[in-house]
Amino acid sequence: MLTIEQVVAGPQRSVLITSEGVFAWGNLEVLRTLPEGVDAAEVCAPDATRIGHRSFSQPVPQRLSPRGTRWEGLVDAGHSLLAWADGQAYAVAPQVRDAVGAVPRPLALGRQDAGVRRIWAGEQQAYVQDREGALWGWSDAMPGAQRVQGLPSVRSVSVGMGHALALDARGQVWSWGANAAGQLGQGDLVQRSRAQRVVLPQGAAAVVAVAAGATHSLALDEKGRLWGWGSNHQGQLDQGLQAAYSPGPVRIAVPGRLSSLAAGLHFSAATTQGGQVLAWGWNGLGQLGQGDAAPRAGFHAVPGLAAVQQISVGGTHVLALERGGRCWAWGDNRHGACQGEDGAQAQSRPHALALHALNDLTETNAIAGTAKEAL
Repeated sequence: MLTIEQVVAGPQRSVLITSEGVFAWGNLEVLRTLPEGVDAAEVCAPDATRIGHRSFSQPVPQRLSPRGTRWEGLVDAGHSLLAWADGQAYAVAPQVRDAVGAVPRPLALGRQDAGVRRIWAGEQQAYVQDREGALWGWSDAMPGAQRVQGLPSVRSVSVGMGHALALDARGQVWSWGANAAGQLGQGDLVQRSRAQRVVLPQGAAAVVAVAAGATHSLALDEKGRLWGWGSNHQGQLDQGLQAAYSPGPVRIAVPGRLSSLAAGLHFSAATTQGGQVLAWGWNGLGQLGQGDAAPRAGFHAVPGLAAVQQISVGGTHVLALERGGRCWAWGDNRHGACQGEDGAQAQSRPHALALHALNDLTETNAIAGTAKEAL
């Protein structure tokens, strides 16, 4: 029986990591061969292998991982996806052949590879942790991987538009990169290439989770208290601050005790220990899940959800996974990432994802073998 293990919201796509493989929809090109005798011009196909003028907006889940492949994890870096298995990183172009999957390409990081433990990515930069615990980063502007200096061993990383946050084993937060809105939390607007520790106000406990939005940052401590810094022009930190940005950490008085965090383009989201989802900040594409795209002040419980155990935020849409395995999506649907109602560009309330197509994609016989053998 197929079990959903993780939801991954990318900039323009949605991804499910399951017990039977990885599946994706949204901004995804699907290659199909037209049946013999069908004129490509009649079905708006540029050639015999690409069907339909909406070939890059696929609301129906497609198999991404080749059959027989077991990726340990996957992240969405916008122009491509990044997967890892058996210590090797792979670049996965968002292009699949119907029911077969994508073609992963081993990723050369430009250094003596110590083996990949984990990858984190945003639209403009990506980071890989090797098996020795070192963190390496690269981007389109810096294709060769460079080690992030000044960091102790980290347990998690969150990547924003131009900055990144890391959480170390002691519950301390580190930041580096762009800082025009104070998103590094260092009390100034000076960008930094070397990681520097973020000093939280007195009384803050050890941090258990961090989230980097486009230009703002969030941290959750072990006592359930929320801290934030960076942009606040859309209330993505707290409307009560009445400031466009905060260059240093401030306490955010969010209702309820939180269990996880996520952040996107000028908005924030979190799960509570009771399984609710809270959202606040910019709502221009309905990403607060309140049934409209109007500006809204304050924190909002997303209606219609129960026992949510996991959320993921792309640039402008949200995925939620309930304990029973049901998945929901809301926000930006311009590429079909939310499987929106009636093809709406913005899905402003949670939409239960139609995943019956996964059964068709997993019923055929899979090729036995490990990820290494298949790749």
